[in-house]
Amino acid sequence: MTAVSARQYDLIGYRIVSPFHLVALTAFAQSFLLERDTLNVLVILSEGPWGRTLLKNPSVSDPRLNVTFIDEQSAESKFPVWWPLILISRPLINSIAKLTGARQIPVCAPTLSCVKWSSRSLSSVWHLTPILIDEGIGTFNTRRQFRRRAQQQFKAKWIQPLAILGFRFIHSSLPLFGGKRASLFSFQGQRPILNTEMANALRSIFKRGYEARDELLNFDKPVVLILTQPFSEGGLCSENEWVDEIEKMIIKIRQMGFNPALKVHPAENFAKYDRLQVERVDYTGPVEEIFAAAGTDIMEIWGFTTTSLITGSALFGIRARRMNLPLSFRNAYVVEGEAQLLFSTYTETL
Repeated sequence: MTAVSARQYDLIGYRIVSPFHLVALTAFAQSFLLERDTLNVLVILSEGPWGRTLLKNPSVSDPRLNVTFIDEQSAESKFPVWWPLILISRPLINSIAKLTGARQIPVCAPTLSCVKWSSRSLSSVWHLTPILIDEGIGTFNTRRQFRRRAQQQFKAKWIQPLAILGFRFIHSSLPLFGGKRASLFSFQGQRPILNTEMANALRSIFKRGYEARDELLNFDKPVVLILTQPFSEGGLCSENEWVDEIEKMIIKIRQMGFNPALKVHPAENFAKYDRLQVERVDYTGPVEEIFAAAGTDIMEIWGFTTTSLITGSALFGIRARRMNLPLSFRNAYVVEGEAQLLFSTYTETL
């Protein structure tokens, strides 16, 4: 895909791999819909645990968005060997483009790939604006994210620290490169600030999603909802080790006199929980839609490092409690920086 063909669209989502990415993209689009009746949106899908077929056929979508889905291989996302020079020149070119009133098309991605893809050519820089959208807690766990990306892209270990410094500079200087973060949170020192406009857009999207699905939930009694994660599928532990940790949560909830219920992450193998004697919530949409539903009787939400603990608390005022991961898990999945601040602010440690 060239920058010329990209100009057919009002908004582009790049490297979208999960339903949450689609929700974040839709939430960002809401500000444009205040002035437009419809938007032409291009969504470029990458490989992920949810499968592209599911993403291309969302159960709930905004009818005001005319969405075209393509796979990343079809997007011709090739980068010339000199693209770093284009990236360096981006602040100057982008400033001139804005002065001339050139039409700017947002390229939204959950990683810094939005900067790279919108800097493939001089024409891309002139017309495309990088927007960093939320991908979940990974958006705020940048230290881990940058380490992983440096290890994946550079085999020579001496280059990796330099790459991490480069990623950090671009991330902290997005306005310099003509971009911005479209996030649910901003930060003032050590304090996260909820972005009201984004929060309202997300609440509306989740509520609309619940009402459209015809999967109304009614609990017999108030529940503590346990939010699971695909840690065993990601190779961080075995299935038995993970289910043992969930069983500990169930026992603790019952000892407190509450009724536990399980909401399984869609990227997990559901059968691994069959040995647990616990109510399971069967719902095809994101758990935030359940939070948004009027009348669902959720007392609390429990989990480990899932984003939904934070969104449940910050967006819907549900008490969120987190259990520390076992040390062996923690070494493989470290929560740092802004991510740690969010968990400290919006959740309680068990």
